[in-house]
Amino acid sequence: QLSHRTNAAPGTPYNPMHRQEVAAKAMDLTETVIGRSRAQTLIETVLGIEHLDSLKTLRPLLQA
Repeated sequence: QLSHRTNAAPGTPYNPMHRQEVAAKAMDLTETVIGRSRAQTLIETVLGIEHLDSLKTLRPLLQA
């Protein structure tokens, strides 16, 4: 008999995801809607959000 128990789901405070995992999940969720290139740009922009001069930079990336 094989069993396994996960006490904290991935992405929760007790089992956080690494940036690379978050980026991969974001790509899976956005690529089919806005295209691979724009999804990659969006992910890179969000991961570097502290360096943006204005959040208005995100608007064209989020529009489908």
